[in-house]
Amino acid sequence: MPLTAFQRDWILDRSRFKLAVKSRRIGFTYAATLEIVLDALEHKTHWMIVSRTQDASREALTECRNHLERMNRLRRAKIIDERSGILLDGIEQSKFTIALPNGSRIVAMTAHPDATRGFGGHILLDEHAFHRDSKELWKGVVGSVLRSHRVLVISTPNYQIGNYFELAREAGLTTGITPLANPGRKGIWSTHWVDIYTAAPQLAAIGQPVNIEQQRELTNDDDVWQQEFCCQFMSAAEMWLSLELIAAARSPLANAEWDPHREYPTNLYVGADIGRRRDRTAIWIDQRMDNNVAICRGVMLLDRMPFEQQYETFCNLLHHPRIRRAAIDETGIGMALVERLQLKFGGKVEGITFTNATKESMSVMVRRRFEQRLNLIPDGNRDIERDLAAIKRMATPFGNLRFDAERAENSHADIYWAKALADLAADQHLSHVSPVFIHERPRPREFQLWRLPKVF
Repeated sequence: MPLTAFQRDWILDRSRFKLAVKSRRIGFTYAATLEIVLDALEHKTHWMIVSRTQDASREALTECRNHLERMNRLRRAKIIDERSGILLDGIEQSKFTIALPNGSRIVAMTAHPDATRGFGGHILLDEHAFHRDSKELWKGVVGSVLRSHRVLVISTPNYQIGNYFELAREAGLTTGITPLANPGRKGIWSTHWVDIYTAAPQLAAIGQPVNIEQQRELTNDDDVWQQEFCCQFMSAAEMWLSLELIAAARSPLANAEWDPHREYPTNLYVGADIGRRRDRTAIWIDQRMDNNVAICRGVMLLDRMPFEQQYETFCNLLHHPRIRRAAIDETGIGMALVERLQLKFGGKVEGITFTNATKESMSVMVRRRFEQRLNLIPDGNRDIERDLAAIKRMATPFGNLRFDAERAENSHADIYWAKALADLAADQHLSHVSPVFIHERPRPREFQLWRLPKVF
């Protein structure tokens, strides 16, 4: 098994408490799972791997299985998929286990606050910065390792929030400066810090070259590059939707792929931010449940698509019998598209003009719904989460508030505004364009019911 120097350093470090701040996709989870397998083969022991999602926990245990296959030890190992009794967003989570002949067990589970309660053994927290309710999860970890068990914590940075950031700060790994020693030592923690520039030459030496310049150009966002590949903890002070709110909204019930053939028992609402050359068009589809919870049923991105094709895409979408209303950005280039759609679908399509006032009103509504846990978003979709986190609240020179995001090559928080418009479409039950009468025949003026806009 060819290993890099930083992978060997991690595996050979037998410290009870280990903490790693690392770049994405450099093989650190590979090294951590290999250490667990070697330890489980050496003597009878129990390990738990806690990952961000159920799919990630299954993938981590698959990595353990791959290690055993390379050692020709899998034929005598038993892999178990069993129920855990833990509910996450109403869905019972699975517990994946490898049982070895010597009595060792390796368990992988989703990062739920109750995942480690009742467990006694060694624990690996994989991508701990992305675990929701990380502080509650940590309380369970502390009790589970009371009897001299080990705790391994590895992750890519995810802003200056959560339990992982607190641990990294106490260990002196949040300064952005490469440590002099790797591994190092700070208090009880043995520390490891590996950014992409440290990892790249070591990966090339074992036949896994990384083109840093191409990767940076592909990332196309300096903040993302610094955080996900250079181990910098970016400030979240100006973020309108905090990472905690976004993490709490993740749900396996939601999905990013729109399926028009699926049966939806309740109404669907659409929000769309229109773009053409500089920005893409983003379409968000929500299903509103009877308890007012909005479940994402699809996110469609139309990148540099001609308006005629966009019009056809919207027509195909709006013909769906369950779609009740669509709120579409009619600012600038979106006006002609909205007018054509209104001629075809009537009041089913609402045109929204973006101003600082409308953006503020929609943003307040979006955050309120996230705070009340009324919005569920796809679990594990970084593109969606990055767009939701991109909006910042800034003060203008005249003291007014402005809600906006820094422009990237292919996005200007388009997904965020599409989501905001979907919330607006569902909450705006009557047209704000014309009066609505209670009876078929117009009645005197005092009996007219006008729908005032919620944003103005």
